[in-house]
Amino acid sequence: MREKVALRHQASLGMATILMIVVVLTFTVFGVLSLVSAKSDLDTSREAEEMTVAYYAAEGRVERQLAMLDAALLEGTLAYPENESLEFTEDVQEGQQIQAALGEPAPGRGSRYEMIRYKLTFTEEWIPEENLDK
Repeated sequence: MREKVALRHQASLGMATILMIVVVLTFTVFGVLSLVSAKSDLDTSREAEEMTVAYYAAEGRVERQLAMLDAALLEGTLAYPENESLEFTEDVQEGQQIQAALGEPAPGRGSRYEMIRYKLTFTEEWIPEENLDK
């Protein structure tokens, strides 16, 4: 009789140990997955930050060019080409640039130029990443 009780006691200890090992392994796997996900989010955030900083730096340079063009138009040292616009670009990052074009404003508008185009364009062909396991 004592042998049966001892055997049941050992079996219940074995099951509790196995259950504890499974629980610990499960938490470990979820912890590692959480860490990998957080690292991926951090990398994506840093790339977005770099792009944003580069874009706004380029936009600031474009605004300075606009100010110089506006001053030249005011002084009369610059004129619009006949039936054309004044166009210029500013590099943002490798493969990206801001393109801007100014045209003559409609009569009576009170400004020296009208923004015809202002956009971020990609100058290189997009090539997808081969390795997505960053």
